[in-house]
Amino acid sequence: MKNFRKLGTTVVIIGVIIFIFSGIIILRPWHSDTIAQETVRVAYLPIYVDLPLFVAEKNKLFEKRGLKVELTRFQSSPDMAAALLSGDVDAIASIATSSALSVESRDPGKFKVFLVDAETPENPLSSLLISSTSNISNPIELKDATIASFPGPTASLFAPLAFKKYGLNKQDYQIQEMSIGNHITALETGRVDAVVT
Repeated sequence: MKNFRKLGTTVVIIGVIIFIFSGIIILRPWHSDTIAQETVRVAYLPIYVDLPLFVAEKNKLFEKRGLKVELTRFQSSPDMAAALLSGDVDAIASIATSSALSVESRDPGKFKVFLVDAETPENPLSSLLISSTSNISNPIELKDATIASFPGPTASLFAPLAFKKYGLNKQDYQIQEMSIGNHITALETGRVDAVVT
């Protein structure tokens, strides 16, 4: 009988040890060393709104949280939205509101929004740039001008609304979509008269 109890106690102890170790094995994927191996693919635009992303990367804030972040540069919000929906990226640093609303209306519930920036007169997100050597001193003087804008529907939608306040209609100027990296060069070389950026 004593031997039977010893055997039973041994079996229970072995069972507890197996349970504890199996628990450790099950919990191991959540350990920070394992999380550091996961890669989060983040889409971004080369605009100042995305500066916090680069500050976080430079200061290794992602690594400190056990994340490996792979940044992918895009030229327009619609392209980033398509990449998110197709699974080519896991997150977007910032996206034009119109693109986000378009995706939500077409495919409801496909993404989550964590922060919204509002463009206000005190905190503008867009600017109208004119070369310092230009004779243009007022937006009303942009009649018959070629104006570069950020690619995608947002700039081409909002720029005419802004220009209308100065009495300019869509037929009074030409909007040319252009990647953000070419805006300043196009302005400096005179390829465009102004940039909405």
